Amino acid sequence: MNVIQTYSKGQQEYVKYLLKAGADPNISCYANWTPLQESADYGFYEITKMLLESGANVNQPGYEGRTALHEAAKNNSYNMICLLLQYNAKKDIIDNNKKKPVYVEITI
Repeated sequence: MNVIQTYSKGQQEYVKYLLKAGADPNISCYANWTPLQESADYGFYEITKMLLESGANVNQPGYEGRTALHEAAKNNSYNMICLLLQYNAKKDIIDNNKKKPVYVEITI
């Protein structure tokens, strides 16, 4: 299992171990998904928080130019949106489909 799979499967203890061992929280997979984008998309609040505390770039664009905030907005995940905003997620980043996070849940 690679680092991205660990984040996307919600394996909190393993993620904690990897981050303590120096895993890069900003690494992306072949499809350009970032761990933060994946955990926000799956609603893994604690993992998202761990990634942010470990230096994950809250505004790093990933798949389709989307950020973690795009994913949280798509899923109408209020708690996740609040967490990302606490870490200064930008609300005006436009993805490859010319959508800002606030518009994603309306158009998908």
